[in-house]
Amino acid sequence: TPATGLTWDMEASQSPPAPTVGPEGKMVWSSAPAIPPIYALQVALDWDDDFSNVVGSRMREVAFLMDGAKIGQIPGDNNGWKTLGQTSGEVWVNCIVNKEGAFVSAGVSSQQGPIDIYPPLTAKEGEKEQYSYSFHVATIKDKQVIQHMLGDIQLPIKVASTYPDGPAE
Repeated sequence: TPATGLTWDMEASQSPPAPTVGPEGKMVWSSAPAIPPIYALQVALDWDDDFSNVVGSRMREVAFLMDGAKIGQIPGDNNGWKTLGQTSGEVWVNCIVNKEGAFVSAGVSSQQGPIDIYPPLTAKEGEKEQYSYSFHVATIKDKQVIQHMLGDIQLPIKVASTYPDGPAE
């Protein structure tokens, strides 16, 4: 408070430990928050009855943003979860926008899709009709999810950002 003055906290710049994803798709924290967080793009495994075998996977629904505005989404089909069915391998989210920057389509794949990032200005006549993005969301390996991304996706614009042409890792 101003009356007692300010003190410097040497630990203020220390980030808390990152959470991990448990077998039920729930976040596991070193110290549990009051309400477990829910993140878009979160990938969880589906297990058999005795939790010995992975029988599928699912991903939380995700929204796509361009210049801060929501332009589209991959909705969940089961209480906010999109069923993937994958039991191993990479999980990629691929998105396509048209030359006006409007959402065309998006899907989930086990491999990287094409990358051709939207230009900063509206495409001129004769230029491409569609632009594509691909994001490496997670890897399912040895009955575990290695999460690479969480949250909604802000689609970068070529030249106007430092986003490299390549996988979003």
